[in-house]
Amino acid sequence: MKKILALCFVLSAFCIASEFSYGFASGTANFNAFSYNPQNIAQLGIFGEDVQEITDYHRIGALANWPMGIISGNFLFEYTTLDSIYQRIRSKIGISVTRNFLGGGVSHLMNIEIAKNEETWNNHGFLLHGHLFWNFFFCSGGGGILPNKELFFYSTIALNFENYKIYLEFIQEEKKFFQIGHLFKMGVLGVETAYRYPFASFYIGLSFSMDSWKLSLGKKGVTRYYSKNYWNISKKFQ
Repeated sequence: MKKILALCFVLSAFCIASEFSYGFASGTANFNAFSYNPQNIAQLGIFGEDVQEITDYHRIGALANWPMGIISGNFLFEYTTLDSIYQRIRSKIGISVTRNFLGGGVSHLMNIEIAKNEETWNNHGFLLHGHLFWNFFFCSGGGGILPNKELFFYSTIALNFENYKIYLEFIQEEKKFFQIGHLFKMGVLGVETAYRYPFASFYIGLSFSMDSWKLSLGKKGVTRYYSKNYWNISKKFQ
């Protein structure tokens, strides 16, 4: 019974609080990760998380961005497992174009779910997005159809200074919600917090940057009873 309740939690958490820690302006739910890349720098990262009190839950993934002039490709792969009763594979591959202060792109989404003694679900979706940046100001927006066939829209406004970043997002998935967050950097140390309303979910994390490497560690408060431990390691290739 505990595993069944955990499965219900995992599925619902993915719908309303799937991705809390993400690089600044990387996009909601990681579907747009690394597509905003005005510095034209290749990046590679791996990430993972586990849920407090649910020892059989594991999630791990990788993401990458590779620039080719004004065109950038981006890729996300994610594998989630809950003991032997549930597995999920999610991927995103996209392409974006950035010139001067404008950019946009398109992504293909795939979601494969495997439940014990049940059939396998294989669904596809797509996402269109655009962004504008000027000095410290950044805004973006996009929409599409998620693999679960739900319509998805998001918009972001952000201020990006040298050592401080703040953003406000509006997201519409199965439900509508707002997210506000900020990142403060001091030398190699960074502190990031985010809050979602009306779900009362939060994220708090620390990041450590040295040369082209970055390590992020964080805690996600997903529900009243569950929280997630999150980590991310990334490298920039300049």
